[in-house]
Amino acid sequence: MTLVGRVKELVNINGVKYLPHDLETAIYEAHITGITPGFVTCFSYRPSPAKTEEIYVIYQHAYDINDNQTRISTLHAIVRIVFLSTGSRPHVLPLPPSRLEKSTLGKLSRAKISTSLSQGHYKDMELLDAQILQAYRSQHYCEPRDDTERRLLSLFIETLHYDNTEMGIDTPILDTGISSVDLIRLKSACETAFGVADIPMIIIMTNTTIRALALAMKQLQQTPSSDYKNEYNPVVTLQPNGSKNELWLIHPGIGEILVFLNLVQYFPDRPIYALRPRGFNPGANPFQNQDEIVDSYYRGVKTKQPNGPYALAGYSYGSVLAFEISKLLEADGEKVQFLGSFNLPPHIKERMRQLDWTEGVKHIAHFCALADEDRLVEMVPSLRLVSHDEQVSRILAIADKERCAQLGLTHQSLRTWTNVAFSLQKIGWEYEPSGNVAQMDIFYCQPLRDVAKTREEYRNTKLNRWEDFVRNGDVRFHEVDGEHYTMIGPEHVGRFQLRLKRVLAERGL
Repeated sequence: MTLVGRVKELVNINGVKYLPHDLETAIYEAHITGITPGFVTCFSYRPSPAKTEEIYVIYQHAYDINDNQTRISTLHAIVRIVFLSTGSRPHVLPLPPSRLEKSTLGKLSRAKISTSLSQGHYKDMELLDAQILQAYRSQHYCEPRDDTERRLLSLFIETLHYDNTEMGIDTPILDTGISSVDLIRLKSACETAFGVADIPMIIIMTNTTIRALALAMKQLQQTPSSDYKNEYNPVVTLQPNGSKNELWLIHPGIGEILVFLNLVQYFPDRPIYALRPRGFNPGANPFQNQDEIVDSYYRGVKTKQPNGPYALAGYSYGSVLAFEISKLLEADGEKVQFLGSFNLPPHIKERMRQLDWTEGVKHIAHFCALADEDRLVEMVPSLRLVSHDEQVSRILAIADKERCAQLGLTHQSLRTWTNVAFSLQKIGWEYEPSGNVAQMDIFYCQPLRDVAKTREEYRNTKLNRWEDFVRNGDVRFHEVDGEHYTMIGPEHVGRFQLRLKRVLAERGL
């Protein structure tokens, strides 16, 4: 399709611009088993009495009409993909073979299909689909048992704009297409609704259903947040389902794993776990040395996945931690079939020693898009002259207030976050890579401005040093879109996940 043709298709829905062709491609590339290959179309449509256009996805189903489980899983997969691409939830309609109109060239015709929809030609299938979904919900979705569960379910539906057929008290929260901003909005809504001053994010991420979260909320209401002690467990389940080999993701230098939420939604067929550093929970001290953090993460991996083959990837700083954990696994005789580095070279000591507490809070502010990067850089010299508390206050004074509200970012949470990040930076001050692993895949993009000028320079003078720590030269480089802080952000994650999937497949996973 020509560029002109693609631009003519551009549709604006609730302020979100998207290309129907791109959404169709994303759905095709997800290899959803319930869809007949080549028989899916996406377009904008304004049903009566809606005031604005909405996204419609119509596909020819490849499953038996009575296979309700596949119908539901296909619905959830399409909703997840479209929501990640546009921020809007689509209407999805499955049709039996021969109901999708084609053009004279034998291709699906959006115009004809949209016209058929508006003229009511699919009304029978719309009614049938609604009946099946309602019946499935009545059979599989448990009703809330008490007021806490009812209030939480209502919060999910109202805060995140879910349809009441999408969410039940036993539905995995992280399996619904929720983004990091959505999760933080939900956290804030729960704090307001239940009168809890601060709900640790890890509580929501480890209590992955409304039923489990309701029990945690009751405990939080009985115990003041400041006194709440949650036993540290480095493992966070981001995606519990799937028959493919598990994938482990390790945080960047700022320590937060919410950065992975956009990525994991594209992997409904593979369990994905993240490793989160100590220090975010009230009363928990950050890690003090590398042996401590690597040992904790290694034990976490082995407890959750006792045997290989293993697949690990680290984002930025997490790359060296993934490397060290892989060495331990291989020393135990296990096979590490995939080891990924997201844009980090092996030699980091010089770079880490350039980072102090002030650089840590600046990087977090940049990462969270609280303020313009140039303005943050200009502030660094003056920030170093004041206390940590004052540094946080000055950052928040220039920060985008709406963005802070979206993230639920407070003075205390930003200071705690920076303390965790700084503890990781200090561990990196003394890091010297040694030993080797069987293989490695390097995903690289535009580096930070003070690390290298171009991605080519970064690739050829710094990232290539990983070759010294991989046996038999099995290092593969994969160029991806974006910059260091945005490579798996909303604007680039769609293409990144395709490359990651191809690499995993090439490694036999």
